[in-house]
Amino acid sequence: ESPTLASQFSDIGYRTVAVHPYYETGWKRNEIYPMFGFDEMYFIDDFEDPDMLRSYISDSEMYEKIIDLYSESEEPLFLFGVTMQNHGGYTGEYSNFIPYITVDGLENNESVSTYMTLIRESDRAFENLVNYFSDTDEKTVILMFGDHQPNDSVARPLMNLSGMVYNSNDVESSEPRYITPYVLWANYDIEYDSPGDISANYLSSVLTDVCGIPQTSSQKYLLDLMGEYPVINSRCFINSSGDISPISEYEDNRRLMEYSALQYNYLFDRSNMPEFFWSLKP
Repeated sequence: ESPTLASQFSDIGYRTVAVHPYYETGWKRNEIYPMFGFDEMYFIDDFEDPDMLRSYISDSEMYEKIIDLYSESEEPLFLFGVTMQNHGGYTGEYSNFIPYITVDGLENNESVSTYMTLIRESDRAFENLVNYFSDTDEKTVILMFGDHQPNDSVARPLMNLSGMVYNSNDVESSEPRYITPYVLWANYDIEYDSPGDISANYLSSVLTDVCGIPQTSSQKYLLDLMGEYPVINSRCFINSSGDISPISEYEDNRRLMEYSALQYNYLFDRSNMPEFFWSLKP
């Protein structure tokens, strides 16, 4: 068991739900999600006669599931969902899918057209989700983020078309290949001054801050760290001035060495983990 965002919401009375419209054994989600503090889990077999796009359950079907779970919930709801609609690869013929988006200069690129069409369908589904919660009285926050860019069959043609130079050995030219967008939306006025680019390790701290729920000491620590180093990932770190450095140089940085020690404590040094730092428990 590990203290997580799910267990944190559970500790303050939320119903915690995980939804992934694919097989439960992927990444051992059926075993790991309960250890993360999720009360309920829903996978592909929990969708009855679902709407499919290509061979995956569509985003619109996924969002309908979210709305159904919200509508039936008597408690405040924390839901973590991982969609499947846009998963690669991006070639092949399907009876339920015809690409209709093309990119000028890449009109005959099947992978690019497929991906762009799927993204357009995601936009439409997300619009419907936002419209639904726009009309609800209960305060609702939605945080949507991408876990990675599409594979090289999509990314490389687009990079070449836009004149981007990619060198895996050069941090500055390769870093854009690892950027994904995020959307933070609420159906009420929230205070959020976007710092621009941030790395995914900060998202839970930003979310709890925006929601105004009690934060753990680790989340407060991360918000402070974000002000100094808004991007820290496996390839590089970027400071508040925009200077980029390869991650191999973190050992020369006292602040990043401190963060590295905290990461180690959370992941591996369980016998010495101070629970008060990582969770809301005293």
